[in-house]
Amino acid sequence: MSLCLTCFRKIFVGGLNNKTNESIFLFVSLFLLQILEVLRLYFEKFGAVESVSLVCDPSGKSKGYGFITFEYPEPVVEVLKKIHVLDHRQV
Repeated sequence: MSLCLTCFRKIFVGGLNNKTNESIFLFVSLFLLQILEVLRLYFEKFGAVESVSLVCDPSGKSKGYGFITFEYPEPVVEVLKKIHVLDHRQV
């Protein structure tokens, strides 16, 4: 059974700083952006992003992972070809 990578639009992004949540800001290119915006901006260079989500526990603390859904499956193949570093961590 072969896996069709061009059939998938959603990717798992793990290894995020678990101190990161939607209310913590990162300083990027002289602008303060929420982590969801940082993830969207980073992954948009591979293709149009439909949605970005960060998984949090019931108290709102990040669990250190999230999901990126692209509008089309082709960017997923390109993302999987590279190593990605965000906030000084490989994700």
